[in-house]
Amino acid sequence: MMKASAKSIGFDVLVNGKRVCRALRAKRGVVSVIVTTVRRPHHKNDDLKGDLTLEVGGYFTDKAKASHLPKWVNNTLEIGDEISIRIIKAASGTPPKEERVEAAQEVQQLEAQYLEAVARKYGWVKKGESRKRTKRNHA
Repeated sequence: MMKASAKSIGFDVLVNGKRVCRALRAKRGVVSVIVTTVRRPHHKNDDLKGDLTLEVGGYFTDKAKASHLPKWVNNTLEIGDEISIRIIKAASGTPPKEERVEAAQEVQQLEAQYLEAVARKYGWVKKGESRKRTKRNHA
C-alpha cells in the first residue's frame, strides 16, 4: 500500500464491483481516471478490442523538480462493464503498477527540442539555424 504523508484525496476505482486500485494524489499533484472509446478508421466491423480503455494515472514533481508519472491502471474494457469511482480521503493507497520519472534537466531538454521543432515547422527558425538561449532573448 502506498503511504501518503497525511490523508490525501483520491479515487477508489471499481470495475464490475471489484476494486482495481486506490489512487491517491500527492501533496501537490494530479490523479485522473479516464475512460476512453475510440473508433479507428481502419476497422471494418464492430470489433472493439482495444478501443475501450480505462486509465488511472497521475503527475507530480518532487523537491528536485523531477516529474513523476505514476500509472495504476491501463486496462481494456468490454461492452457492459460497469465503472465506479468513489472519491475518498485516505492515508494509504495502491502502489502504482509503473511510474516514469523524468529528471528536471531531461524535461527541460525535451521542452527545448519540442520548441525547436515547432519553430522550424512554422518558419520561425530556418533549417540549420539554432535558437540559442541568450540573456537578451530570455531575460
